[in-house]
Amino acid sequence: MLEPISWEEFIKISSPQYYVLLVTSAEGRTNLTGISWFSLVSWTPPLVMLSVRSSRFGYKLLRQNPEFVVALPSADQQAAAAMCGRKSGSRTDKVKEGGFTFQPATKISAPLLAEATACLECRIKNEIEVGDHQLILAEVLACYGDWERSAHVYTTSYERFYSLNHERKND
Repeated sequence: MLEPISWEEFIKISSPQYYVLLVTSAEGRTNLTGISWFSLVSWTPPLVMLSVRSSRFGYKLLRQNPEFVVALPSADQQAAAAMCGRKSGSRTDKVKEGGFTFQPATKISAPLLAEATACLECRIKNEIEVGDHQLILAEVLACYGDWERSAHVYTTSYERFYSLNHERKND
């Protein structure tokens, strides 16, 4: 039987959630912010949304440069990706600490996360303040994927991180 639960309990019971890295570049540096509130919202045009805490360093960089990458970290990047959601980029060089490498994007200035399962090049289309977060609606400009690294990271309320494998179907 259903019983009343808290918002925090609802987030846990409704897990798993995608765990993505918001890759931003401004002020001569690149930062990775861990985000679990991410969703695809439109086929045509391709649009995604993510919710970013207004106080995050990644959001500060996003305000300076509206172009960014949404990266789905691969299973090999699980520990480093989790660190990106627990430490602030204002005090930590997450690129160095996580051992991340990048490759150039084709349509935006922020780089692609080289060993990710998939990456989206995005540009902000709209932004709405929603409590202590900013809801970012973004246009997808380019998509990349690596089927050899198809297991990517999910989270259960930032407490557990794990990966699920998605195999390519050849229809």
